[in-house]
Amino acid sequence: MFSFHRRPWAAVPLLLMPLAALPVQGQEEEKKDPDRGLPLEPARWARFTTSEGTWISLDVSPDGETIVFDLLGDLYRMPITGGEATRLTSGLPHDIQPRFSPDGMRIVYVSDRSGDDNVWLIDAAGGEPTQLSKGIGSTFLSPEWMPDGKYVLVSRARAFFGLEKLWLYHVDGGTGLEMVGGSGAQRMLGATVDAEGRYIWYAQRSGTWQYNAIFPQYQLWVYDRRTGTRTPMTSRYGSAFRPALSPDGQVLAYATREDADTGIRLRDLDSGEERWLAYPVQRDDQESTASMDVLPGYAFTPDSEALVLSYGGKIWRVPVDGSDPAQIPFTVEAEVAVGPEVDFEYPIEDTPTFVVKQIRDGKPSPDGTRVAFTALDRLYVADLPDGTPRRLTQDEVGEFHPVWSPDGRDVAYVTWDDDSGEGHIRRVSADGGASTNITPEPAYYQQIAWSPDGGRIVAIRSSRRNVQEAIDPFIGFGLDSEFVWVPAEGGNITAIGPTGGRRAPHFTSDPDRIYYYGTARADPVPGSPTPPTPTTALSSARWDDTDRRQHLQVSARADMDAGGVPSRYGRYDRSPRSDLPMPPTFDDDEPREQIIVLLGADAVIMAPQGDLAMAHVGRDVYAVTVPDLGATLPRIDVAKPDSAGVPVWKLNELGAEFPTWGADGRTVHWSLGNAFFTYDLDAAAADTAYAAAERQVEVSAERDIPRHRRPARRTRDHDERRRDRRERRHRRHRQPHRLGAGGAGRRAGGRPGHRHRRQDGRARVRGHARPHVESVGLPLGAPLDLPGEPRLRGDHDARPADSHDRRALLRGHGARRPHGRAAHLSHRPGRVPVRLHPQLRARARGTAEVQPVLRHEDVQDVHGGQPAAAAVADHGGARTGADAHHRGRPRLSPEHDARHGRISGGRAHDADHSGVPGCRRTVHDLGDGEHAHPPRLLRRTVGGELLLHARRHLRR
Repeated sequence: MFSFHRRPWAAVPLLLMPLAALPVQGQEEEKKDPDRGLPLEPARWARFTTSEGTWISLDVSPDGETIVFDLLGDLYRMPITGGEATRLTSGLPHDIQPRFSPDGMRIVYVSDRSGDDNVWLIDAAGGEPTQLSKGIGSTFLSPEWMPDGKYVLVSRARAFFGLEKLWLYHVDGGTGLEMVGGSGAQRMLGATVDAEGRYIWYAQRSGTWQYNAIFPQYQLWVYDRRTGTRTPMTSRYGSAFRPALSPDGQVLAYATREDADTGIRLRDLDSGEERWLAYPVQRDDQESTASMDVLPGYAFTPDSEALVLSYGGKIWRVPVDGSDPAQIPFTVEAEVAVGPEVDFEYPIEDTPTFVVKQIRDGKPSPDGTRVAFTALDRLYVADLPDGTPRRLTQDEVGEFHPVWSPDGRDVAYVTWDDDSGEGHIRRVSADGGASTNITPEPAYYQQIAWSPDGGRIVAIRSSRRNVQEAIDPFIGFGLDSEFVWVPAEGGNITAIGPTGGRRAPHFTSDPDRIYYYGTARADPVPGSPTPPTPTTALSSARWDDTDRRQHLQVSARADMDAGGVPSRYGRYDRSPRSDLPMPPTFDDDEPREQIIVLLGADAVIMAPQGDLAMAHVGRDVYAVTVPDLGATLPRIDVAKPDSAGVPVWKLNELGAEFPTWGADGRTVHWSLGNAFFTYDLDAAAADTAYAAAERQVEVSAERDIPRHRRPARRTRDHDERRRDRRERRHRRHRQPHRLGAGGAGRRAGGRPGHRHRRQDGRARVRGHARPHVESVGLPLGAPLDLPGEPRLRGDHDARPADSHDRRALLRGHGARRPHGRAAHLSHRPGRVPVRLHPQLRARARGTAEVQPVLRHEDVQDVHGGQPAAAAVADHGGARTGADAHHRGRPRLSPEHDARHGRISGGRAHDADHSGVPGCRRTVHDLGDGEHAHPPRLLRRTVGGELLLHARRHLRR
């Protein structure tokens, strides 16, 4: 199933015959409007100089001296050797896809300067353009001259009649002729003609586009004008499109996708052999709608020795013999027209309160003096015509779908509480007060109706999980929705039956039948050979969901000129491959006639007396007489009420929402925004100028205004204190913290134990966020033993585990614990848990090695009387050796070993991460020992010993 075009249309049959055999009756009278044009005038101009462009369609003149091309919606010409381009068209019209005539005197192109896409002609030297096609609502793509210069071949899609087909237009006038034919599903683009004018090559596909496109999308076809036959000429997986024939007729060029790029291939038409000419070139538009064809136009030189095309922002001359392309430089003094600036002041109110902009589900009381409605999820009642709205309850839950009791004393409604995940049907006095649950168990309730005898309330019920587990706000009735009823005073719930596509339960004056709107299937008629087919209609049934009857079906003919048609209507469907509403299938033998699309009603509600029905179609409301045809379902088209099969009245002028009947059956009410409308059918019958009464319902609500405390004004003392604190902090960071075999944990110039404190020989580390360097004076390979901590060595492989040039960061497992406390470090020798930085997670999953990246610019010596040594942050160690094993990567080069020393490979192993949310725990292997909170390790060879530096992260 496909859906094809941006606009609905009717199917077109396949038509295969020679051009000469096409009857004159095949011409189409196009809609013409000489007053149409672009609605805007240029008010601003974007002027700049450029030597690059994107999606440039071009052509070469028959004498091979000139190139014409489009850029930013204007046409230009320049010598084929390059240089400064001369403008041919300008202004707001979007002019594209120029082509020289066979004599080189005129240029054909596509433009929207008439208000619609059409084919235009202009002298090659410039001047006033002439409109060739004069259709409205059509699209045109990729015009091409026929060899005799009397006709123009172009891809045209007529509104409502299919996708692009090949059409011929005579340069002296006429409305054009469809040339190749084809079903409505077929799209034909980018045609080119051989020198004799017999064979037409073009790209064809089914449909306009599709989601998650599966290749191939396009293939090349050839149409023989003499025999009227069409033949596929390619079957490439990467598709084939934008064909071009060499002037000598020996070579065909076309574009195709190979892997992820687009290229140009050449085919020898005598032998059929193919080869690549240019790859890659301009990216094609296969996956999208190809609104300017699948690839920009290109052309052969007249001697057939080169192809001139645009890619990479430039224009190139690509020799056919495979030699190197030559750039054709160009310079454009662009002058792009821009419409008026949309700049206006829009006041934004910031008053403490505001008037609610919409009321929902307005229901008039039985005596017509009050209206109950919902505003901002709360239930209100207002006296008509000009009463002040007041809340009926003080409950802080969502309140929806109010209905009046038949005596007008109470209002029932449904609730939903997001916090508790519960919904109920409640009842409250029409004068306000405490509400009462009448449902014994919570559920998701909707669309309630009070029976005319006042004894029962009908509702749609579904399970609460439909709301709680919803992935979007469009919940509908729920997967397990059913009709139920509950006693109006409260009690047990009785199931009526599944909704089955029905909705909007309501009553007439008959308390024994419940009316619905939606999918309806009447009970079989005794003696009838076939049961009634399901349809969308007004129907009714008894309380036990038996004795089903169909009463009325209402539709309206779609106004095709007003825009798109919702896909659920008529013969139009939303394809799983596209979001464009189009006919679901096409048949080559289908009659060539325009499809009449009927829009079904959104709701049809029977009047209390049962003689009329109210139909809500689109955003309009109609009153429809309900005829009694027995077992036959009445079908009424309300598009033109005066010519409907029964009396029909259109009630509104603007849009309408939440329509409902008054209790008397002679008034219809609806709302639009916060206006409440009442239409009196009797008054309208007596007055031809009658209009619905409109009342503004103003509900005041508190405005949610963000309130931020104004920051205190900073003083000079405040700034000085900040600078002093920053300087003290920087001085502390510059002082190295030196650890010996049993040294005290005191930083030079800092407070004892501020960053490290030593208690009974054990080291504890707090969480950190800002980097600084600490160093340890330690001979190469000498161990440093700390009680309860891993053994430390003075060497570590700081080479990255792969060739990616990114810095690997390993954060301490306890770096962001509450109150700044570090996680307790493991005291098992050789194993300490750490958290892997997100930049390394992907690498850690696929390899056994996770190692920090060495940046030589970060390496620095540590002096102060200590010999060159290994510096570690927190506690770390490694192992050195010429026979170090580098897992998963090549060994270091001898030159690298000589410069940086020989190093060993490290590994990262997955470890238990239970109890650590959002954290991947690993163990960083450093030879015989491992370290906690591994920082970025840096190494450098100094005097035969390895100096390791590390940065640790200070607390944020």
